Amino acid sequence: MADNVTTQPASPADTPVPDGAILVGVDGTGTDSAAVAWAVREAQLRGAPLHVLHSAEVILGVGESFGAAGVDPILLRGLDDEDGEGGIAARVRDELAAAHPDVAITSSTAIGSASGSLLDHDDVASLIVVGTGQRSALDRFFLGTTSANTAMHAACPVVVVNPKVDLEGGNGQIVVALDGSDDSRAALDAALAEAELRGSSVVCLMTWNVKVVDGFVVTEPDSPEWRKIEEDYRAKVATFVEPAKAAHPDVAVTVEVAHGAVVPTIVERAKGAELLVIGRRGRGGFRGKLLGSTSRTVLEESGAPVLVVHAPKE
Repeated sequence: MADNVTTQPASPADTPVPDGAILVGVDGTGTDSAAVAWAVREAQLRGAPLHVLHSAEVILGVGESFGAAGVDPILLRGLDDEDGEGGIAARVRDELAAAHPDVAITSSTAIGSASGSLLDHDDVASLIVVGTGQRSALDRFFLGTTSANTAMHAACPVVVVNPKVDLEGGNGQIVVALDGSDDSRAALDAALAEAELRGSSVVCLMTWNVKVVDGFVVTEPDSPEWRKIEEDYRAKVATFVEPAKAAHPDVAVTVEVAHGAVVPTIVERAKGAELLVIGRRGRGGFRGKLLGSTSRTVLEESGAPVLVVHAPKE
């Protein structure tokens, strides 16, 4: 849970996040439109409620004037009301409700960082959906402020949708990046479940780059050493793909072993995919910190929505 300034509703129209809701963060800049559209579709597929959340960040020092109890809700309404009656979240909610009467849609506004406000509800939401806030290459620097921080710390799965994602151009495939770790196994389960909802197929992608055999770097694609490396990877993937497939027998699954640097290989293979699924941490390309540099770059570069999942705690 994040420690935000207040969790008090911003207006009478605000409602709590429903259990199992798809929670989507909006910032009012227009860069979140793809994320909102994806969240609505996911709510329809799952038969889940959708909750729209906007976070209004207060200038440092303003909150202290109201004491330990937090920020005055009247001030909060004023901060968020420049977009019209009820603010940004209410506007998005009303627009979505008019266009999608089949989805139960609620909204609320909070004070604090955007990622912190979303994380306040990660024990209630079944999924959090965020945009990247990127309008240009220069905006990549700011990815960590909301998208990466939310994906890094959330207890529930998180989907990051870049503004450039073409939601109408999916090729019917869900690509899941695997490395044999517990988190990548959880990613596989999530990919299969999403494919079942959509009637999509799943591509299990294992990447490798530099391998040394008998003291020599393997560089020849047609060499016995190269073929042996790929066979070994396929066998490794099969040990956990086959049991996972048993729970989703109607989903078509293929395994691909690709040679190349992790990030460009994953991003290239996911072009045109309905969804790219990655584990939050793991071995190989995802070794190290939670949501390390490799995973962050995938979020920045992916032309497909990225679902970030992690294995449940023991």
